[in-house]
Amino acid sequence: MAHAYLNTKYANFIDLYDWNFKIAMDKYATDNRFNPNGTAVEKNRFHHEFMGQYVDAMAISHVSWDQKYGTGGITRRDSRGHQTIDWEYYKSMAYGGLYYEDSYGNQIATDSFKALVPNKSDRDIIKNILKNEQDGNGSSKGTKC
Repeated sequence: MAHAYLNTKYANFIDLYDWNFKIAMDKYATDNRFNPNGTAVEKNRFHHEFMGQYVDAMAISHVSWDQKYGTGGITRRDSRGHQTIDWEYYKSMAYGGLYYEDSYGNQIATDSFKALVPNKSDRDIIKNILKNEQDGNGSSKGTKC
């Protein structure tokens, strides 16, 4: 959804209200030396770098979805005393968008991710959460779709 939103607001802006957003994205690209109109790899990286500005919004979206369709939202412990999903866990899952694919198909952490989570061991914890949820293994808190 984030790619569709950014493409609509940037590449296919519909009206003048979108113009300010396009200008802001151009400034972000220039300031950070990204080419938003380059190759598919460059555009992909630009989008994923820019998504760093939406981590909290994505985490809130995860909470909202979970409240309606999942575990019921943020809780600390279930009735059996097991740890359940808290805000930091939702936020960790939101960092999943802060990777881009290089021309060899490798998943690379964005500079935005490194800036938002400067401590490598904290980033490693987040990567493990993302991997567990992606795999749906015994360490995941969600269920595999």
